[in-house]
Amino acid sequence: MEQVRIGVIGLGWRGDVTRYWHQPEGRSVIVAGSDTDPKRLERYRQRINPEATVTLDYREMLERKDIDAIVITSPDSCHEEHTVAALQAGKHVYCEKPLAITVKGCDRMLEAWRTSGKQFMIGFNMRYMNMYRTMKGIVDSGDIGEVKAIWVRHFVGLGSDYYYHSWHGQSQNTTSLLLQKGSHDIDIIHWLAGGYARKVAAFGGLDYFGGERPNDLTCPDCREKNVCPEARFGALTRCAFRQEIDVEDNSMVIMELDGGIKASYMQCHFTPDYQRNYTIIGTEGRIENSELEGKVYVKSRNSGKLSGLSDRVYEIKKAEGSHNGADPKICEDFIGMILDGKEPVASPIDGRMSVAVGCAATKSMRSGGTPVPVEPLRLRGEAPLARTAQATAAAAYRDRSRPFRSLPKGGFLLENRIVHSARRTPVLSARWKALFTSIRRRWVLYLLIAPVIAYFILFCYVPMYGLQIAFKNFVASKGIWGSPWIGFGHLERFFHGYYFSRVITNTIEISLYYLIAGFPVPIVLALLINEIRIKWFKNFVQTVTYAPHFLSLTVVVGILFALLSTQKGIVNHAIRQFGGHPIAFMTDPWWFKTIYVGSEIWHQMGWGSIIYLAALTGVDPQLHEAATIDGASKVRKIWHINIPAIMPTVVILFILNVGNLMGGGSLEKLLLMQHDLNLESSDVISTYVFRTGIGGAEYSFAATVGLFNSVVNFGLLVTVNYLARRVGQTSLW
Repeated sequence: MEQVRIGVIGLGWRGDVTRYWHQPEGRSVIVAGSDTDPKRLERYRQRINPEATVTLDYREMLERKDIDAIVITSPDSCHEEHTVAALQAGKHVYCEKPLAITVKGCDRMLEAWRTSGKQFMIGFNMRYMNMYRTMKGIVDSGDIGEVKAIWVRHFVGLGSDYYYHSWHGQSQNTTSLLLQKGSHDIDIIHWLAGGYARKVAAFGGLDYFGGERPNDLTCPDCREKNVCPEARFGALTRCAFRQEIDVEDNSMVIMELDGGIKASYMQCHFTPDYQRNYTIIGTEGRIENSELEGKVYVKSRNSGKLSGLSDRVYEIKKAEGSHNGADPKICEDFIGMILDGKEPVASPIDGRMSVAVGCAATKSMRSGGTPVPVEPLRLRGEAPLARTAQATAAAAYRDRSRPFRSLPKGGFLLENRIVHSARRTPVLSARWKALFTSIRRRWVLYLLIAPVIAYFILFCYVPMYGLQIAFKNFVASKGIWGSPWIGFGHLERFFHGYYFSRVITNTIEISLYYLIAGFPVPIVLALLINEIRIKWFKNFVQTVTYAPHFLSLTVVVGILFALLSTQKGIVNHAIRQFGGHPIAFMTDPWWFKTIYVGSEIWHQMGWGSIIYLAALTGVDPQLHEAATIDGASKVRKIWHINIPAIMPTVVILFILNVGNLMGGGSLEKLLLMQHDLNLESSDVISTYVFRTGIGGAEYSFAATVGLFNSVVNFGLLVTVNYLARRVGQTSLW
């Protein structure tokens, strides 16, 4: 194929863009058009190609074998029907934004694309404008560091002219102008941020347009046409204040994107001017554009680099063609996709995700601003695809049935599916590049953490080399490599050993005892300390509760022996004073677990409360003020404000505590408190490993028992983390 023959569905205002495809001596030509309005058919032929065939039924055009591609510029609510039909007819498709007016419609279009084997382009022409390409280049260059926030203000001074005098004013035709008008900006936000929105919250209303005028009223027939500021006498003349208008004309959206990036989008349709104002804030500066001046401003922070010594202004060059030169460029790219296999700047998946964000924002806006998650991309009959970055978004539906074919440029395999990087950069190399860039910019911070990394490598990872002795009969004279392998012999010996049931039972009992009795104590203590309003008394309580943590375990156990001694201990002295008999607390196995857990709670509760107090400092005081106005008591405020605020911290620490369930407590303290008389209650896995490994010189056997303990702990950690993630939204990973 040397020339692409194109048919057009929808010959209205946006159909004029097709003139860039009509190049009879070039690589594309318009040969047909279709519209439901008979008046547009001949007018289109006169404007574009007098020899083009026109029809009222687009299906006649799809049946023609001589038409290679279809351009869809019909109303938004028709995009789904026309795109699916064209792809099923074996045509390449260019579809104007938005892709559809529902997420389900978008997914149906993508499925048709996948099965068709044809090219499919979304008309995101803003990605081709010099202004936004310049901002994208600045972001990708790293001049403003890592993007953390994007603010967009859209002043739609032509809201009456283009939207509220026509079908756009009804939600049944558009869902919302956050799709029809906002999809461009939502896509640019995704493009600049390098990720998609995860959840949104929005507010909006019909603050100017709409009203009680009859639905059939037009401006030429209106008695107030000479005084109405919105009177129009061109192609669109339906009253902008008619009853059927139900699409918001003033809206604000906040978004949370991949990587924690925050974004906002504001759209107003009755402003005196027409422009878009973008602000992109990074860790080393910010970008702001001025469409009226045709400039992009870069403000730099003092980052310690030469680029931080000056601000910069980019004067945007003018481009030939409509939409600031974007239309001829995107038309050229569509032909390049078909004839040359060129990758698009924007994927249809990008179009789908902008619609998903617009639909979620509309739902939020019409339900009082409630946060709404953005519906993730799904393959038919499968779980949602990961939304970790823009690179995972452009999953190539057409290649799903041939997952092991050679990868196209910029693609990679994800669960046996080919995925195209939206930046057309291999993901692995992009991640390494990002890592090296981060190290270069923050080398001082990486230098500070280097000793910590070295510590873990030397003392945690390198010693793993010695784990092999757990499966050998280690002989010191032969070394680790020279000792003979015995497989799981040591593990079998442990399972069938005399002490197995005792050490397992004691380990679990002590750990569960401390988890149940001790875990809530720092939480309660933190909540109580947080309620103290007398500063000196609060400091006193914190000092008293923190102090035991700084006592050595030897001192703590010495205090226990002194307090609980049968001869001179104050506890037994009090028992005798009340007529009782002295109790041998430190030698009686029945008392061991209670004394150990109770002293451990006293020793660590103050120190453990610090992290919860830190979490409580993040509670917004306005929440308490509002609750007080509503008449909430202190208990109610603690229950409904403070506890939910620290719950993520509670969950994380609970997961970590369960992950150490087989630890059985502090080895040093257990050894100090342990003796032959209480061994049946105090012997746990860690003391058993110490006794056999160090005391009995059975290094292989001790390594096996220790490895078994670690594996069980790891399994518990993974399991509890999984359950926490399924039940709530907080987990370690």
